[in-house]
Amino acid sequence: QFIPAGPYEFYVFDIFMHKLNLEKGIVKKMPIKVDDLTYLLKEYADYHNTIPWNDSILFTCMRTTDFAGLVKINVVKKEAQLFKTSTAKLSPEFPQDNAILFLMKDSYKRIWCSNSSGLDIFYPNKQIFEHYHSIEGDTTSLLGQVPRFCEAPDHTFYISSRAGVCATKAFPCTQAFFPPIFYRGCECI
Repeated sequence: QFIPAGPYEFYVFDIFMHKLNLEKGIVKKMPIKVDDLTYLLKEYADYHNTIPWNDSILFTCMRTTDFAGLVKINVVKKEAQLFKTSTAKLSPEFPQDNAILFLMKDSYKRIWCSNSSGLDIFYPNKQIFEHYHSIEGDTTSLLGQVPRFCEAPDHTFYISSRAGVCATKAFPCTQAFFPPIFYRGCECI
């Protein structure tokens, strides 16, 4: 989880909690530990992450064992469109992984999809996906897997994973780069 905590500050949740101050470049480990992950997994097993797009369209993902992919629902027409991959080959028409766990709508009217392989940025008007994942040895690729993200007022996107935190401007239709801010268990960069 990645939650704003004030100007240039965020709480980054995983098994531990960190408070990240981007202005001062400080990462502080907070004294909270989740002991029973089994309870949390059971509690949120059927969680649906839904984003209203307009008066008639919703986007959603379901955390189920059959990994539904990204679903576009027209509530007026009572129709659903499923964006789901059936191949290991990357395509802009489908997410890179059907295990979509978290969604966010950004200020550019894109949908960020966290999945077990990395991150997809979906353009609803074009119905295409940009795919990002961690590449070993590439310090500008996405840091870790199953990311959580948030957008700051200056349109910087902060991405947290179990590996650490990175940031990007990710302007529409440009290749995003993800320079790391800090690695979990290490010093700030």
